[in-house]
Amino acid sequence: MVQGCTWGGRVLDQALRDSTRSSLKRANEKGLKTIAFPAIGTGVGGFPLDESAKIMIDTVSEFLKHNETSIEMVYFVLFDEESFEVFDNYLKNRIAHGI
Repeated sequence: MVQGCTWGGRVLDQALRDSTRSSLKRANEKGLKTIAFPAIGTGVGGFPLDESAKIMIDTVSEFLKHNETSIEMVYFVLFDEESFEVFDNYLKNRIAHGI
């Protein structure tokens, strides 16, 4: 379980990428088919929600694209409607542009 990726109270881009990737690797090592993520660092950590969505969705996408894995489903479990809209809009934009 990843508890956080902060430096001096602030979440760092690379730390967020690394913790997301590490969680995916750990889930794969354990043969899990499903994993869920919150919007890491966007609460107390103060990390911008839109940047969290971009980094986390891109990291998950790249991991699944470039690794043989047991993971079949990734959930983003979000706190409120605003968070859902930000993650949903970013994902829809990626799909619309074939990314």
